[in-house]
Amino acid sequence: MKVLIGFVIGVVVGAMVGVIGAVVFAGESGQDLREVYRSVRKNVEEIDIEEVTTQVQENIAEVGAQVQVQMTEIQSQVQDRIAEVMVKTEDTSGNGKSVEGAAAASA
Repeated sequence: MKVLIGFVIGVVVGAMVGVIGAVVFAGESGQDLREVYRSVRKNVEEIDIEEVTTQVQENIAEVGAQVQVQMTEIQSQVQDRIAEVMVKTEDTSGNGKSVEGAAAASA
């Protein structure tokens, strides 16, 4: 949701910067400011906020799915490494007990 809000704010700020740039350009080029304003207003009105919002939401959902897949893979790798370490510690303890079992037996 933060990304969507940031995107919308970016679009609004970009439009405002565009308007300011158009006003400055119009003043320097000798164009009528009303013509430039109409052109800028038309461009701003052509932006379909709903379509942009839908695209942003789809992108966020896709990235979220990719992150979920990667997190599942990482968790699997971590579990595999833990299992390997547990096997090695059982082998090095020499008595067939896990490290936890050996610690409990010595206590």
